[in-house]
Amino acid sequence: FSSLKVYSQSIFSMQTKAFSAELNKHKESDGRLKTVLPAKLKETYHLKTVNGKEHAHALLFVEGTIDNNQIKSNGIIVNSKIGNVWSIQFPVENLDNLTKIHNIRYIEIGVDVSPLLELEAKDVKADSVWQGQSLPRGYTGKGVIVAIIDWGFDYTHPVFFDTSFTKLRISRAWDQNKTIGNPPAGYSYGAEYVGQNELLAAKHDTDYVFGPGTHGTHVAGIAGGNGGGTVYKGIAHESEIVIISLLRTSPTLVDAFKYITDYAASVNKPFVVNMSFGSHIGPHDGTLLENYAMDLLAGPGRVFVGSAGNNGSNDFHLKAELNTNADTVNTFIEFVNPNQISEPIFGQAVPIWGEAGKSFSASLTVFDKSGNIVVSTPFYHTSLAPSVDTMIYIGNDSVQIKMEGIKSNFINNKPSMLFQVSNHSIYPIALSITGEQGIIHAWNVIRPINRFTNWGRAFFASNPLVSTLPGAIAGDRDYGLGEPAGVGKEVITVGAYRAERVTPNGSIQYGQIASFTSHGPTVDGRVKPDITGPGVGVTSSVNSFVPGGSTAATVTMDGKVFRFESFSGTSMSGPVVTGIVALMLEANHTLTAREAKEIIKATARTDSHTGTITSAGDNIWGWGKINALEAVRASEAMVTSVPLIQSSLNFKIYPNPTNGNLIIQIPDGNEAESLITVFDFSGRQVLSIIMQKGEAQQGKTLN
Repeated sequence: FSSLKVYSQSIFSMQTKAFSAELNKHKESDGRLKTVLPAKLKETYHLKTVNGKEHAHALLFVEGTIDNNQIKSNGIIVNSKIGNVWSIQFPVENLDNLTKIHNIRYIEIGVDVSPLLELEAKDVKADSVWQGQSLPRGYTGKGVIVAIIDWGFDYTHPVFFDTSFTKLRISRAWDQNKTIGNPPAGYSYGAEYVGQNELLAAKHDTDYVFGPGTHGTHVAGIAGGNGGGTVYKGIAHESEIVIISLLRTSPTLVDAFKYITDYAASVNKPFVVNMSFGSHIGPHDGTLLENYAMDLLAGPGRVFVGSAGNNGSNDFHLKAELNTNADTVNTFIEFVNPNQISEPIFGQAVPIWGEAGKSFSASLTVFDKSGNIVVSTPFYHTSLAPSVDTMIYIGNDSVQIKMEGIKSNFINNKPSMLFQVSNHSIYPIALSITGEQGIIHAWNVIRPINRFTNWGRAFFASNPLVSTLPGAIAGDRDYGLGEPAGVGKEVITVGAYRAERVTPNGSIQYGQIASFTSHGPTVDGRVKPDITGPGVGVTSSVNSFVPGGSTAATVTMDGKVFRFESFSGTSMSGPVVTGIVALMLEANHTLTAREAKEIIKATARTDSHTGTITSAGDNIWGWGKINALEAVRASEAMVTSVPLIQSSLNFKIYPNPTNGNLIIQIPDGNEAESLITVFDFSGRQVLSIIMQKGEAQQGKTLN
């Protein structure tokens, strides 16, 4: 008889048990796993060779913590943590060992859950747009510029060629990080590559602070890649592509906006810009100068799209209403364990912003591991514009505190502080804030040695080492949109959901909101995001010059192998919408940024996952799920809905958008009987009236 393992509560999922059984078939007599596993097994469970060993992906349910020594000794690579759920890679030979690690309660092996990019296209109905269903013709992005501002680009990937794989569709690239080469005309830094020969000779962009990367290649492939002969075809796969490798400063970002705008004007083409990045240091109200630059540039044929961010599972935001008669607001700052991050870590960055015209004070209290107060800093007042850099010693350990305060920001008149705290031994540290009446907002993000990130960490109302802290409050997940793209007034901000999948028996799986998608609103009260798109397990092109992870597919061109991988994040849902905007601009070159946003909101679809979304929108779903087909139809309708004859008639219909009540007005009087027909953004006729000769105004209520 075969051996049988019995668990009082199964630690394996069904898929894991099946995988374990398959592995047992390929063990030597001494129980060791064979060096070479069958290709079919590797393909089925997406195994990847790492350091000579086959690795699998798995999800763990973890209660408490796991000893770091056990993580290292078992070769576990921790990719992410969302509450109790850890996403890992591990050597498959250690599968049974995982069951023996304390606090691992459940193991679910990685399986092919598809949705991948071909499902994203179907989910948003982009494939219907390509085929021209219910449209005069199909749209694929021809004549439209898709501009990707990012890092980690492979200019040579087959997805960036035309369908014959002879002509590169990337027309130019500006590598702002390059220190050797010719910058674009009018700029003093970076290197510009124009035309196929220069781009293919350059091969890829410069490694920057992130090291070798692939993010930009993946994002560009989603928005405008041709699929390279695979099913992983991008949304606007016949568009022209312009690439900017960003230097990561607000001035260079504004330079990128200008560079794209000027080039598009020179070739008389509309453009859409994708921004799959963000920060949490600013006021989150759309008043940054880079937001202002976008406000000015956005217009007919000039559209900006940005990702919402990936902090939907982090209570990294704190909102408190201050009152001179109330107690001080207190909270504990969560610190990242430096051993859990792949790059050197300084600590945490905590920006705090107050209300315009107000002021506040803040202090930090450091506790030892017994919960005793080691030191409390003075209360630093924004009105004094303080500057602090101090070391606090606890035995042989130390905590470094840096802080800068501003009495009043020039742009928005808001007081602010930025704390940077190095705390590698992770002593409990409490933040205390007080002040006159007004609302403060704070965010807690990881601070590596050489950069700020948008990786949120929590604010806690308590700490197990500290007995009590009066007035302590926890953080929340609101106001979590990254800047500048997530909060821009003229930006289409995109959240993420998991694309639907039709099973072999015809049932529909998935479609739910992604747990990581950041929540709105903006600090100035605007509902964001504007829309959601597929952003979970999206497969796209990756940089062939960077060692890869788990490969979903490969293609070969000119003897070289190019890979595709699956990533998750609003960095993936953003370019889905960017590609759809390119289809809309192909249908209507003069579509304004505001019109594009309103069309996308008006044509969004809802379902059992979104629930009912009112006309005011929702701070997680926006106005629903992106619907490419209806958005393109509405864009076309705006082109065809023009006067059939030229006339000097002074004619007005308002308000637009309307809440249902319309005023049709001819202030100078109607010279002849006129038929007026009104359509909504989807192209549906909602009103038809006759204005009699001499009639100046009518009021109508729409159904």
